[in-house]
Amino acid sequence: MNHTSKLTSTSENPIVVQIGIKSVWSICALQFILLLLLWWHSVASHTVWRAGESSRPASTAGEASSTGLDASPWGDLVVKDMDLQRPDEYVESELKKDVSTAWNFKDLDMGQVRALLASCGLTDTELERAFAPESVAVSASSIAIKPTDDLLLSLPAETRGKLYAELSKNPLNYYMANPLYIKQAKIDLLLQDRKLPDETASLFKQLLYPRGSLSFFSDIDYMFRHIPDEKDRLSLMKVATSEPSVMMRLKIHPNTDVERLLSYWGGAAGVHYKDVRPLFESIKRMPEGGSISVLYLLPHFARERLYTFPMPPKPGEPTHDCFWSALNYFNEIPDDRFGDINYVGKYVKENYYQISRPGIHGDLIFVCDAKDTALHAAIYLADDVVFTKNGVGYMQPWVLMRMPDLLSFYSTAAPAHALVFRNKLM
Repeated sequence: MNHTSKLTSTSENPIVVQIGIKSVWSICALQFILLLLLWWHSVASHTVWRAGESSRPASTAGEASSTGLDASPWGDLVVKDMDLQRPDEYVESELKKDVSTAWNFKDLDMGQVRALLASCGLTDTELERAFAPESVAVSASSIAIKPTDDLLLSLPAETRGKLYAELSKNPLNYYMANPLYIKQAKIDLLLQDRKLPDETASLFKQLLYPRGSLSFFSDIDYMFRHIPDEKDRLSLMKVATSEPSVMMRLKIHPNTDVERLLSYWGGAAGVHYKDVRPLFESIKRMPEGGSISVLYLLPHFARERLYTFPMPPKPGEPTHDCFWSALNYFNEIPDDRFGDINYVGKYVKENYYQISRPGIHGDLIFVCDAKDTALHAAIYLADDVVFTKNGVGYMQPWVLMRMPDLLSFYSTAAPAHALVFRNKLM
Protein backbone atom coordinates (compact mmCIF):
# COMPACT_ATOMS: atom_id res chain seq x y z
CA MET A 1 0.00 0.00 0.00
CA ASN A 2 1.64 3.20 -1.19
CA HIS A 3 0.45 6.54 0.10
CA THR A 4 1.43 10.15 0.26
CA SER A 5 0.17 13.29 1.90
CA LYS A 6 -0.64 16.51 0.16
CA LEU A 7 0.23 19.57 2.21
CA THR A 8 -2.59 22.09 2.05
CA SER A 9 -3.96 25.08 3.96
CA THR A 10 -7.21 27.04 4.05
CA SER A 11 -7.58 30.76 3.47
CA GLU A 12 -10.43 31.07 6.00
CA ASN A 13 -8.44 29.68 8.89
CA PRO A 14 -4.69 29.31 8.32
CA ILE A 15 -4.34 27.04 11.35
CA VAL A 16 -6.75 24.45 10.00
CA VAL A 17 -5.11 21.24 8.72
CA GLN A 18 -6.48 19.49 5.66
CA ILE A 19 -5.00 16.08 4.90
CA GLY A 20 -5.51 14.19 1.68
CA ILE A 21 -4.19 10.71 0.86
CA LYS A 22 -3.66 9.04 -2.48
CA SER A 23 -1.50 6.21 -3.78
CA VAL A 24 2.01 7.11 -4.92
CA TRP A 25 5.53 5.72 -4.98
CA SER A 26 7.60 6.70 -1.93
CA ILE A 27 11.40 6.46 -2.31
CA CYS A 28 12.37 6.23 1.34
CA ALA A 29 9.77 3.88 2.81
CA LEU A 30 9.11 2.13 -0.50
CA GLN A 31 5.55 1.15 0.50
CA PHE A 32 4.58 3.56 3.24
CA ILE A 33 2.67 6.81 3.80
CA LEU A 34 3.09 9.93 5.84
CA LEU A 35 0.12 12.10 6.79
CA LEU A 36 1.61 15.58 6.91
CA LEU A 37 0.28 19.01 7.68
CA LEU A 38 0.78 22.65 6.75
CA TRP A 39 -0.22 25.31 9.24
CA TRP A 40 -0.32 28.92 8.20
CA HIS A 41 1.69 29.69 5.04
CA SER A 42 2.17 28.10 1.67
CA VAL A 43 4.67 25.26 1.30
CA ALA A 44 7.06 27.45 -0.65
CA SER A 45 7.33 30.02 2.13
CA HIS A 46 8.41 27.31 4.59
CA THR A 47 10.96 25.63 2.38
CA VAL A 48 14.34 25.65 4.13
CA TRP A 49 16.63 23.82 1.71
CA ARG A 50 16.29 22.80 -1.89
CA ALA A 51 18.46 20.27 -3.69
CA GLY A 52 21.68 21.86 -4.87
CA GLU A 53 21.65 24.51 -2.15
CA SER A 54 23.73 24.64 1.01
CA SER A 55 23.56 26.79 4.09
CA ARG A 56 27.30 27.40 3.86
CA PRO A 57 30.21 26.75 1.49
CA ALA A 58 31.05 23.09 1.06
CA SER A 59 34.36 21.87 2.39
CA THR A 60 37.01 20.22 0.30
CA ALA A 61 36.15 16.56 -0.11
CA GLY A 62 37.67 14.42 2.60
CA GLU A 63 39.10 17.32 4.60
CA ALA A 64 38.02 18.46 8.03
CA SER A 65 36.07 21.69 8.02
CA SER A 66 35.02 23.94 10.85
CA THR A 67 32.03 26.22 10.88
CA GLY A 68 34.22 28.70 12.73
CA LEU A 69 31.12 29.82 14.61
CA ASP A 70 31.91 29.44 18.29
CA ALA A 71 29.21 32.05 18.94
CA SER A 72 26.54 29.95 17.19
CA PRO A 73 24.13 28.12 19.50
CA TRP A 74 25.73 24.75 18.72
CA GLY A 75 29.31 26.00 19.08
CA ASP A 76 32.35 25.45 16.88
CA LEU A 77 31.86 22.26 14.88
CA VAL A 78 34.44 20.30 12.91
CA VAL A 79 32.73 18.27 10.20
CA LYS A 80 34.62 15.70 8.16
CA ASP A 81 33.22 13.81 5.18
CA MET A 82 33.55 10.05 5.13
CA ASP A 83 32.10 7.09 3.25
CA LEU A 84 30.69 4.36 5.47
CA GLN A 85 31.12 1.01 3.74
CA ARG A 86 28.70 -1.86 4.11
CA PRO A 87 29.78 -5.07 5.87
CA ASP A 88 31.28 -7.55 3.42
CA GLU A 89 28.40 -9.99 3.90
CA TYR A 90 25.90 -7.26 3.00
CA VAL A 91 27.88 -6.27 -0.08
CA GLU A 92 28.04 -9.91 -1.20
CA SER A 93 24.25 -10.21 -0.91
CA GLU A 94 23.97 -7.26 -3.31
CA LEU A 95 25.98 -9.26 -5.82
CA LYS A 96 23.42 -12.06 -5.68
CA LYS A 97 20.26 -10.02 -6.18
CA ASP A 98 18.07 -11.30 -8.99
CA VAL A 99 16.28 -8.28 -10.44
CA SER A 100 14.87 -7.32 -13.80
CA THR A 101 17.40 -5.75 -16.15
CA ALA A 102 14.74 -4.53 -18.60
CA TRP A 103 13.24 -1.07 -18.75
CA ASN A 104 9.72 -1.74 -17.51
CA PHE A 105 6.80 0.55 -18.41
CA LYS A 106 3.31 0.10 -17.00
CA ASP A 107 -0.02 1.23 -18.47
CA LEU A 108 1.59 2.84 -21.54
CA ASP A 109 1.24 1.88 -25.17
CA MET A 110 4.14 1.72 -27.63
CA GLY A 111 3.59 5.26 -28.86
CA GLN A 112 3.56 6.65 -25.33
CA VAL A 113 6.74 4.78 -24.41
CA ARG A 114 8.48 6.08 -27.51
CA ALA A 115 7.37 9.64 -26.73
CA LEU A 116 8.59 9.27 -23.14
CA LEU A 117 12.01 8.02 -24.22
CA ALA A 118 12.30 10.84 -26.74
CA SER A 119 11.40 13.40 -24.07
CA CYS A 120 14.26 12.04 -21.95
CA GLY A 121 16.70 12.78 -24.79
CA LEU A 122 17.11 9.51 -26.68
CA THR A 123 18.10 10.15 -30.30
CA ASP A 124 16.35 8.61 -33.30
CA THR A 125 19.16 6.05 -33.59
CA GLU A 126 18.84 5.12 -29.91
CA LEU A 127 15.06 4.83 -30.26
CA GLU A 128 15.48 2.44 -33.16
CA ARG A 129 17.80 0.30 -31.05
CA ALA A 130 15.36 0.36 -28.13
CA PHE A 131 12.39 -0.71 -30.25
CA ALA A 132 14.14 -3.44 -32.22
CA PRO A 133 11.71 -6.41 -32.23
CA GLU A 134 14.12 -8.67 -30.33
CA SER A 135 14.41 -6.06 -27.52
CA VAL A 136 10.70 -5.50 -26.80
CA ALA A 137 8.25 -7.65 -24.87
CA VAL A 138 4.60 -6.55 -24.69
CA SER A 139 1.94 -7.80 -22.25
CA ALA A 140 -1.59 -6.70 -21.46
CA SER A 141 -0.58 -3.82 -19.19
CA SER A 142 3.16 -3.39 -19.59
CA ILE A 143 6.03 -3.04 -22.02
CA ALA A 144 9.56 -4.24 -21.27
CA ILE A 145 12.56 -3.10 -23.27
CA LYS A 146 15.78 -5.06 -22.90
CA PRO A 147 18.47 -2.51 -23.82
CA THR A 148 21.50 -3.72 -25.71
CA ASP A 149 24.98 -2.99 -24.42
CA ASP A 150 25.51 -0.51 -27.25
CA LEU A 151 22.35 1.37 -26.27
CA LEU A 152 23.30 1.51 -22.60
CA LEU A 153 26.74 2.88 -23.36
CA SER A 154 25.46 5.43 -25.87
CA LEU A 155 23.33 7.31 -23.32
CA PRO A 156 24.84 10.60 -22.11
CA ALA A 157 24.70 11.16 -18.34
CA GLU A 158 21.94 13.76 -18.64
CA THR A 159 19.75 11.48 -20.74
CA ARG A 160 20.44 8.53 -18.45
CA GLY A 161 19.43 10.62 -15.43
CA LYS A 162 16.15 11.75 -16.99
CA LEU A 163 15.28 8.27 -18.22
CA TYR A 164 16.09 6.53 -14.96
CA ALA A 165 14.09 9.13 -13.02
CA GLU A 166 11.07 8.05 -15.07
CA LEU A 167 11.88 4.36 -14.70
CA SER A 168 12.23 4.80 -10.92
CA LYS A 169 8.45 5.27 -10.70
CA ASN A 170 7.98 1.56 -11.42
CA PRO A 171 9.32 -0.72 -8.64
CA LEU A 172 10.06 -3.42 -11.21
CA ASN A 173 12.99 -1.20 -12.26
CA TYR A 174 14.72 -2.04 -9.01
CA TYR A 175 18.05 -0.26 -9.40
CA MET A 176 16.41 2.82 -10.88
CA ALA A 177 14.05 3.02 -7.90
CA ASN A 178 16.87 2.08 -5.51
CA PRO A 179 20.06 3.36 -7.16
CA LEU A 180 23.48 3.14 -5.59
CA TYR A 181 25.09 6.52 -5.08
CA ILE A 182 28.38 8.19 -4.34
CA LYS A 183 29.56 11.75 -3.74
CA GLN A 184 30.84 13.19 -7.00
CA ALA A 185 33.91 14.70 -5.34
CA LYS A 186 34.94 11.29 -3.96
CA ILE A 187 34.57 9.07 -7.05
CA ASP A 188 38.19 9.03 -8.19
CA LEU A 189 39.52 8.77 -4.65
CA LEU A 190 37.37 5.75 -3.82
CA LEU A 191 38.14 4.00 -7.10
CA GLN A 192 41.87 4.53 -6.58
CA ASP A 193 41.60 3.26 -3.02
CA ARG A 194 40.12 -0.01 -4.29
CA LYS A 195 42.82 -0.35 -6.98
CA LEU A 196 40.35 -1.28 -9.69
CA PRO A 197 41.65 -1.77 -13.24
CA ASP A 198 41.57 1.43 -15.28
CA GLU A 199 39.10 0.02 -17.80
CA THR A 200 36.70 -1.00 -15.01
CA ALA A 201 36.90 2.39 -13.34
CA SER A 202 36.38 4.15 -16.66
CA LEU A 203 33.33 2.04 -17.53
CA PHE A 204 31.84 2.62 -14.08
CA LYS A 205 32.18 6.40 -14.42
CA GLN A 206 30.62 6.27 -17.89
CA LEU A 207 27.47 4.73 -16.41
CA LEU A 208 27.03 7.27 -13.61
CA TYR A 209 24.42 10.02 -13.73
CA PRO A 210 24.38 13.12 -11.49
CA ARG A 211 21.80 14.60 -9.15
CA GLY A 212 23.00 17.55 -7.13
CA SER A 213 26.15 16.65 -5.18
CA LEU A 214 25.78 12.91 -5.80
CA SER A 215 26.30 10.55 -8.73
CA PHE A 216 24.00 7.54 -9.10
CA PHE A 217 24.58 4.07 -10.49
CA SER A 218 21.88 1.67 -11.70
CA ASP A 219 23.45 -0.56 -14.37
CA ILE A 220 24.83 -3.22 -12.03
CA ASP A 221 24.07 -6.15 -14.33
CA TYR A 222 25.95 -4.57 -17.22
CA MET A 223 29.00 -3.92 -15.05
CA PHE A 224 29.05 -7.44 -13.65
CA ARG A 225 28.94 -8.94 -17.14
CA HIS A 226 32.06 -6.94 -17.99
CA ILE A 227 33.99 -7.72 -14.79
CA PRO A 228 35.00 -11.39 -14.90
CA ASP A 229 37.00 -11.27 -11.67
CA GLU A 230 34.88 -11.82 -8.54
CA LYS A 231 37.31 -9.83 -6.42
CA ASP A 232 36.99 -6.80 -8.70
CA ARG A 233 33.20 -7.10 -8.57
CA LEU A 234 33.28 -7.01 -4.80
CA SER A 235 35.68 -4.06 -4.79
CA LEU A 236 33.45 -2.10 -7.15
CA MET A 237 30.37 -2.80 -5.08
CA LYS A 238 32.17 -1.60 -1.95
CA VAL A 239 32.69 1.69 -3.75
CA ALA A 240 29.14 1.88 -5.07
CA THR A 241 27.41 0.88 -1.82
CA SER A 242 29.36 3.13 0.55
CA GLU A 243 27.13 5.64 2.34
CA PRO A 244 28.13 9.31 2.11
CA SER A 245 28.17 10.60 5.67
CA VAL A 246 30.08 12.84 8.05
CA MET A 247 31.82 12.65 11.39
CA MET A 248 31.31 15.67 13.60
CA ARG A 249 33.19 16.97 16.62
CA LEU A 250 32.53 19.93 18.89
CA LYS A 251 35.56 22.15 19.56
CA ILE A 252 35.80 23.71 22.99
CA HIS A 253 38.25 26.61 23.39
CA PRO A 254 39.60 28.19 26.57
CA ASN A 255 37.20 31.09 25.97
CA THR A 256 34.15 29.01 24.97
CA ASP A 257 30.84 29.92 26.61
CA VAL A 258 30.01 26.58 28.24
CA GLU A 259 26.55 27.73 29.29
CA ARG A 260 25.66 28.46 25.68
CA LEU A 261 26.75 24.96 24.62
CA LEU A 262 24.85 23.37 27.49
CA SER A 263 21.67 25.17 26.49
CA TYR A 264 21.95 23.60 23.03
CA TRP A 265 23.42 20.13 23.63
CA GLY A 266 22.61 19.44 27.28
CA GLY A 267 18.85 19.16 27.16
CA ALA A 268 18.32 16.13 24.93
CA ALA A 269 16.67 13.09 26.46
CA GLY A 270 19.38 10.82 27.84
CA VAL A 271 21.98 13.61 27.82
CA HIS A 272 22.42 14.79 31.40
CA TYR A 273 23.78 18.16 32.49
CA LYS A 274 25.59 16.42 35.38
CA ASP A 275 27.67 14.51 32.82
CA VAL A 276 28.06 17.08 30.05
CA ARG A 277 28.93 20.14 32.15
CA PRO A 278 32.02 18.62 33.86
CA LEU A 279 33.19 17.26 30.50
CA PHE A 280 32.86 20.63 28.75
CA GLU A 281 34.53 22.47 31.60
CA SER A 282 37.37 19.95 31.80
CA ILE A 283 38.11 20.33 28.09
CA LYS A 284 37.91 24.12 28.41
CA ARG A 285 40.59 24.06 31.11
CA MET A 286 43.06 22.32 28.82
CA PRO A 287 45.83 24.72 27.65
CA GLU A 288 44.50 24.91 24.10
CA GLY A 289 41.07 23.46 24.67
CA GLY A 290 40.04 20.31 22.83
CA SER A 291 37.19 18.59 21.04
CA ILE A 292 34.58 15.93 21.67
CA SER A 293 32.63 13.71 19.31
CA VAL A 294 28.98 14.73 19.09
CA LEU A 295 28.22 11.03 19.57
CA TYR A 296 28.52 11.71 23.32
CA LEU A 297 25.88 14.46 23.02
CA LEU A 298 23.18 12.41 21.28
CA PRO A 299 20.27 10.65 23.01
CA HIS A 300 20.51 6.94 23.75
CA PHE A 301 18.64 5.83 20.60
CA ALA A 302 21.06 7.64 18.29
CA ARG A 303 24.21 6.83 20.29
CA GLU A 304 23.40 3.14 20.11
CA ARG A 305 22.77 3.11 16.36
CA LEU A 306 24.93 5.78 14.72
CA TYR A 307 27.24 4.34 12.02
CA THR A 308 25.73 0.86 12.43
CA PHE A 309 23.62 -1.36 10.17
CA PRO A 310 20.45 -3.13 11.33
CA MET A 311 20.43 -6.89 11.56
CA PRO A 312 18.45 -8.67 8.82
CA PRO A 313 14.84 -8.72 10.08
CA LYS A 314 12.99 -11.81 11.18
CA PRO A 315 9.49 -12.50 9.84
CA GLY A 316 6.94 -10.24 11.49
CA GLU A 317 9.46 -7.77 12.89
CA PRO A 318 8.65 -4.06 12.42
CA THR A 319 10.35 -2.10 9.68
CA HIS A 320 13.07 0.32 10.73
CA ASP A 321 12.67 3.02 8.13
CA CYS A 322 13.37 6.73 8.27
CA PHE A 323 10.04 7.59 9.94
CA TRP A 324 10.49 4.96 12.66
CA SER A 325 14.03 6.24 13.23
CA ALA A 326 13.16 9.95 13.30
CA LEU A 327 10.14 9.63 15.61
CA ASN A 328 12.03 7.33 18.01
CA TYR A 329 15.07 9.63 18.18
CA PHE A 330 14.43 10.71 21.78
CA ASN A 331 13.02 7.38 22.98
CA GLU A 332 15.28 5.20 25.09
CA ILE A 333 13.01 2.25 24.27
CA PRO A 334 11.84 2.43 20.62
CA ASP A 335 8.10 2.65 20.08
CA ASP A 336 7.26 0.23 17.29
CA ARG A 337 3.97 1.99 16.67
CA PHE A 338 6.09 4.35 14.58
CA GLY A 339 6.40 1.47 12.13
CA ASP A 340 2.72 2.10 11.35
CA ILE A 341 2.70 5.17 9.15
CA ASN A 342 -0.96 5.90 9.92
CA TYR A 343 0.03 6.25 13.57
CA VAL A 344 2.99 8.42 12.55
CA GLY A 345 0.69 10.84 10.75
CA LYS A 346 -1.67 11.12 13.68
CA TYR A 347 1.20 11.54 16.13
CA VAL A 348 2.87 14.30 14.11
CA LYS A 349 -0.40 16.16 13.73
CA GLU A 350 -1.06 16.09 17.46
CA ASN A 351 2.44 16.71 18.79
CA TYR A 352 4.31 18.93 16.27
CA TYR A 353 3.96 22.34 14.69
CA GLN A 354 5.64 23.70 11.60
CA ILE A 355 8.49 26.21 11.79
CA SER A 356 10.30 28.17 9.10
CA ARG A 357 13.85 27.02 9.83
CA PRO A 358 15.55 24.43 12.08
CA GLY A 359 17.22 25.88 15.13
CA ILE A 360 17.10 23.26 17.87
CA HIS A 361 18.76 19.86 18.13
CA GLY A 362 15.89 17.45 17.50
CA ASP A 363 13.80 19.45 15.03
CA LEU A 364 12.00 17.07 12.67
CA ILE A 365 12.74 17.46 8.95
CA PHE A 366 10.59 16.09 6.15
CA VAL A 367 12.06 15.86 2.65
CA CYS A 368 9.35 16.41 0.04
CA ASP A 369 9.18 16.22 -3.73
CA ALA A 370 7.78 18.84 -6.10
CA LYS A 371 4.23 17.62 -5.43
CA ASP A 372 4.77 17.94 -1.66
CA THR A 373 4.89 14.20 -1.17
CA ALA A 374 6.76 13.31 2.00
CA LEU A 375 9.65 11.08 0.89
CA HIS A 376 11.80 11.01 4.00
CA ALA A 377 12.19 12.08 7.62
CA ALA A 378 15.39 13.04 9.45
CA ILE A 379 16.45 14.77 12.68
CA TYR A 380 18.29 18.06 12.72
CA LEU A 381 21.52 18.18 14.74
CA ALA A 382 23.28 21.46 13.96
CA ASP A 383 24.46 23.64 11.08
CA ASP A 384 23.47 21.62 7.96
CA VAL A 385 23.91 18.13 9.46
CA VAL A 386 21.10 15.67 10.19
CA PHE A 387 20.69 12.20 11.71
CA THR A 388 19.17 9.94 9.06
CA LYS A 389 18.49 6.41 7.83
CA ASN A 390 18.06 6.47 4.06
CA GLY A 391 15.82 3.51 3.42
CA VAL A 392 13.73 0.79 4.97
CA GLY A 393 16.15 -2.10 4.46
CA TYR A 394 18.82 -3.52 6.72
CA MET A 395 21.53 -2.49 4.26
CA GLN A 396 21.00 1.19 5.06
CA PRO A 397 22.85 2.41 8.17
CA TRP A 398 22.06 5.24 10.56
CA VAL A 399 24.41 8.11 9.72
CA LEU A 400 25.02 11.82 9.99
CA MET A 401 24.66 13.50 6.63
CA ARG A 402 24.79 16.97 5.13
CA MET A 403 21.39 18.28 4.09
CA PRO A 404 22.46 19.14 0.51
CA ASP A 405 23.57 15.51 0.02
CA LEU A 406 20.34 14.20 1.55
CA LEU A 407 18.25 16.38 -0.76
CA SER A 408 20.29 15.24 -3.75
CA PHE A 409 19.52 11.62 -2.87
CA TYR A 410 15.77 12.25 -2.82
CA SER A 411 15.71 14.42 -5.96
CA THR A 412 14.55 12.32 -8.90
CA ALA A 413 12.42 13.99 -11.55
CA ALA A 414 12.59 17.35 -9.72
CA PRO A 415 14.63 18.85 -6.86
CA ALA A 416 13.46 17.90 -3.38
CA HIS A 417 12.91 20.45 -0.62
CA ALA A 418 12.73 20.29 3.17
CA LEU A 419 9.99 21.26 5.62
CA VAL A 420 10.67 21.53 9.35
CA PHE A 421 8.51 20.69 12.38
CA ARG A 422 9.13 21.05 16.11
CA ASN A 423 7.73 19.05 19.00
CA LYS A 424 5.33 21.13 21.09
CA LEU A 425 7.28 20.17 24.24
CA MET A 426 10.60 21.58 22.94
